[in-house]
Amino acid sequence: MAKMFLNDLPGDGGVVQAQSVAGSNGVEKGTVSKTGNVVSFVFASAKANRVYLEIKKANRVIGDKLNPADSFAKDDVLYWSSTTGGLTKTATDNWKVGVCLAASPANATQAEFAFDGMLGV
Repeated sequence: MAKMFLNDLPGDGGVVQAQSVAGSNGVEKGTVSKTGNVVSFVFASAKANRVYLEIKKANRVIGDKLNPADSFAKDDVLYWSSTTGGLTKTATDNWKVGVCLAASPANATQAEFAFDGMLGV
């Protein structure tokens, strides 16, 4: 399963977070979800029915690519695959999540980007 990760601690500059309660199966760090029009991802794993943090916006996030063979250029708009997970430049049927911060060449498995889950549609 593709994921997103935040290396800095919540509360550092440019991070918008919210608390949520994990369901009966718990929740795994990096899991991406969408509620309404807002995309978010889990900052740290949590056991069933425990409180955890969801990150809704952050200046620097690392995400897994949908297809490692794709190359991303700096400032490319990135989307999250709504079916299988992973970053892509394809807008159709996917969730807009932010802008690529540095080039990610073909065969790199991840990309760094400015995550703005509020853009998710």
